[in-house]
Amino acid sequence: MKKLLILLILFSSTLSLKAMTDDEMELYESILCMNFDHPEIVWAQAILETGHLKSKLYVEHNNLFGMRFPKKRFTFAIERTKNGYSSYSSRDSSLTDYLVWQNLVIKKRNHMTSTSYYKYLDRVYCDTRGYSKQLKKLLRKNKGDLDAIKRMYDAYNNYLETSKLIFYQQRNCEPLGI
Repeated sequence: MKKLLILLILFSSTLSLKAMTDDEMELYESILCMNFDHPEIVWAQAILETGHLKSKLYVEHNNLFGMRFPKKRFTFAIERTKNGYSSYSSRDSSLTDYLVWQNLVIKKRNHMTSTSYYKYLDRVYCDTRGYSKQLKKLLRKNKGDLDAIKRMYDAYNNYLETSKLIFYQQRNCEPLGI
């Protein structure tokens, strides 16, 4: 166990993450932890929509995706801005609200490949022409960083799973499935 932890620390310290800021990396880690479908696309949307986390809507209202205040569906927004956008108490509330929206969209369509998700975003989510092309360009630019973060995230989760198994084996008991 200690060897794996040391390996993770060494691996993470030798990464040369260049294109992404610390806040952008932290955002991607949050997206991975929340189990979004197509997490890379979701990250690219947030970065594009907020102008690399600098837009007024994000800074003042924690709105990562330019989400309008919904008329019908449940929302985690705390209020509606005077321009009709959702205002959130935190970045995580904005992520959670987008996750609710994404789950509704994907559930209606029984599952979406990344290709069909891009098409849906172009057709329904954003009226800007070439939106998915902009997302793909942003992803190509940051591919190395995103892949490195995903590898670290997966390695850490594998470490946690291994630790749980060792814990239960040492105590000769079964996990409760929690």
